[in-house]
Amino acid sequence: MGFIKGWKGILTGRKESPQASAPGRELWEEILASVPPRFIPLVCCEGSAEFQNDRVFLSDGTISLQQMEGGKAEYNPGAFLPRTPWRKLTDWESKRLWQDSGITNVDFVGVASIPNELLAALRKIVSDTDDKDALRQLEPRRIREFIGPLIDYLRDRFAYKSEPFNHGIHVHRPGRETVTLNTASGKYLGLHLDSWDRYPVEARARSLNRICVNIGAEPRHLLFLNLSLMNIARLLAEGSQESPDRASESVGPAFMSRFPGYPIVKVRIAPGEAYLAPTDNVIHDASTVGSQSPSITLTLRGWFTVPEVQARSAR
Repeated sequence: MGFIKGWKGILTGRKESPQASAPGRELWEEILASVPPRFIPLVCCEGSAEFQNDRVFLSDGTISLQQMEGGKAEYNPGAFLPRTPWRKLTDWESKRLWQDSGITNVDFVGVASIPNELLAALRKIVSDTDDKDALRQLEPRRIREFIGPLIDYLRDRFAYKSEPFNHGIHVHRPGRETVTLNTASGKYLGLHLDSWDRYPVEARARSLNRICVNIGAEPRHLLFLNLSLMNIARLLAEGSQESPDRASESVGPAFMSRFPGYPIVKVRIAPGEAYLAPTDNVIHDASTVGSQSPSITLTLRGWFTVPEVQARSAR
């Protein structure tokens, strides 16, 4: 077994960590090697081979706050967070995670640059508003007055023919491992699943995806587990003597509990960039660790695809 693991390390470029025996490590390599891919791919919407080189990192798996001594009072009990330290991708992981061709569904995570002139009006609102909390109170209808050209651009570029749902401006504190709050408890959720469309597990792929534009002054990061909810459910069912709980909210925590060594992907989103992600179909959150100023974003939901991605030069 040690001999086989040694050769696997040579082929994948992966060095064993002190936590290498954690369930999920070998599953990660198996998923990445799957043909056709069983994972949610990364797509560089700009088509540049160098675009993603230093923007993606992998965690050392996940950890439940119930497992941490003392926990974190600001989080919901049992919340899951990425386990640090973060590491860079190996060449093999990079070649597998990034997809070159265009895709016409929403099961991908994309990174796109937004032209400066389309963000100028939004940035003026931000710079003119001293109380950042007041930005949250801006009605989507008023925001629409400033982002009409931006919505038209996104709709044309990402093949969404109808008016997207405008979720307005969000402001998050700097230096946060994760940023999403449970509105009922006032505590942070940790890695979680959105349920805007409220589809069951089997139909989650039909959910709309999200475009989240960074209109702040500093980078922020998208965190996600690169498996669709249905694929997670299938993995949990494999080799299980009992029928796993198929409730949408239960599938992610069950997977992270069973496979704590499976890494979380972290993608840096610079000011003036946006991520596209199926947040109703992937476990995710955002992070503002490393920033000093509030994180400010604009969020839209629709059926955004990338039908034409320029071919990237061979690595």
